Amino acid sequence: MNPKAISVISAATLVCILVGLAACVRIDRYRFFLPKGYSGWVGVEFKHPSHPKLKEEKGWNLVVVSGSGMVTTSSPPPEKFFVKEVFFYDPSKSDSMDGAAVEKFREGGPVQIFEGMTHYDYNSKTVSSYFFIGTASEYAKAPKY
Repeated sequence: MNPKAISVISAATLVCILVGLAACVRIDRYRFFLPKGYSGWVGVEFKHPSHPKLKEEKGWNLVVVSGSGMVTTSSPPPEKFFVKEVFFYDPSKSDSMDGAAVEKFREGGPVQIFEGMTHYDYNSKTVSSYFFIGTASEYAKAPKY
């Protein structure tokens, strides 16, 4: 076999492997919308049947967080792999997220995202997931989950 044919076969094999892996691994995507200036723990309690599902937009689960920092939903929790984006909104600009001034969180400033934890409640079959957003000194003083 000539080298060009081997390269084409190798590339085709690699594409098939990657497509197969992508079909096996689901990556959930979440966009968190926090009130502008919010600092503290953000938590989502999943699998509560009496609460609404998270809204979806272009493949993203939208999590609109109030001043309490907690959201309860009937949506399932993320699987093993997930991506999160954080935005700040100004609730005084509008009653809905559609008209609110929204600003994407940027890494590198004094405000940081600190990874939290995920809790599985085997009795109620619910899942709670938390992360902290704020400065390092705020995180150091905050209670830990």
